[in-house]
Amino acid sequence: LAAAYFRLLPEDPGSLTWANWQLRITGTKYSGPNTRALRGMGTNPGNYWYFESIPTLATSGISRWMRMGDQTPMDLVRGRDWVDAEIETDVGQTHISEPKIAYTDTGSEQVIGVIAGSLSKAVRVGLIVDGSFTVTTTPRSAQVPADIAARQWRGYTWTATLAGAQEGVDIGGTLFIV
Repeated sequence: LAAAYFRLLPEDPGSLTWANWQLRITGTKYSGPNTRALRGMGTNPGNYWYFESIPTLATSGISRWMRMGDQTPMDLVRGRDWVDAEIETDVGQTHISEPKIAYTDTGSEQVIGVIAGSLSKAVRVGLIVDGSFTVTTTPRSAQVPADIAARQWRGYTWTATLAGAQEGVDIGGTLFIV
């Protein structure tokens, strides 16, 4: 499993799903009863992850999907972590590179622009849907005096729609003989 993780980790989040991958391990090792046992481990299901082989392709080690114990897809976890890290890095770099970001609504708009730029990167790598994100903050007039004195601006939030991925399809059709 670690080999699969490290094979997929360098790729841009959102550029691939962690399903239907050829894995260089024995497919039966982590399928069937062993996978069910992994699902039942621990009190916190998010503490482990596993893959399940496609039954008809089990001997070739094709993963059906890779998920956390709580069923969250691994690529989604990676994507969330990547977006958080991008925002933290970009906002941090802005605070380092700018002589001053004013404690005003105009200053907060500058930070909103940086967060929006980070989310635009997530659109480019296919993680979130283009045009789906918003970034907001609490106005200066609603900031708490203690936060103003500490120079901490609270209340930045963002929302976005996950682009998701197709890991399977349902196909119907009719064949006519004429």
